[in-house]
Amino acid sequence: MENIEELLDRTQHRAGGGRFTFREVAVIAIFVVMLAALALPYYSKQQTQVMHAEVRATLSDLRVMVEAYRSEYGRYTGSLEALLYQQPSSSAYSYWIESATADDCVIKAAGKEGEHSKGEVWELLIIDKVAAAPRMK
Repeated sequence: MENIEELLDRTQHRAGGGRFTFREVAVIAIFVVMLAALALPYYSKQQTQVMHAEVRATLSDLRVMVEAYRSEYGRYTGSLEALLYQQPSSSAYSYWIESATADDCVIKAAGKEGEHSKGEVWELLIIDKVAAAPRMK
């Protein structure tokens, strides 16, 4: 009976502002680390999907701009500056027109240094107004 009273006293004392033991803190820390380890792969996959959606959307926008340029001037342009396109500094990719003739145009995107997308190269090929789906090389 005396042990129960001591336990109740310690419990009541802690609720009033007592300290946690090392063992309790360690258990909580291990639990938090386990949760983070489970969530990290999911977060990384989501981040990659978002960046891939960004590059697809930007390449699609550039395709529309290149087609509008071709409609007006009768040929594809070889520079993004002619389209009045400015690359956002927050983008994980750099975009450029690799080649352009009267009948075809190749637009590329590459992951920037230090970004999660580093090393990825995307290509959009437009042949006589028909565009293939953007693909990662």
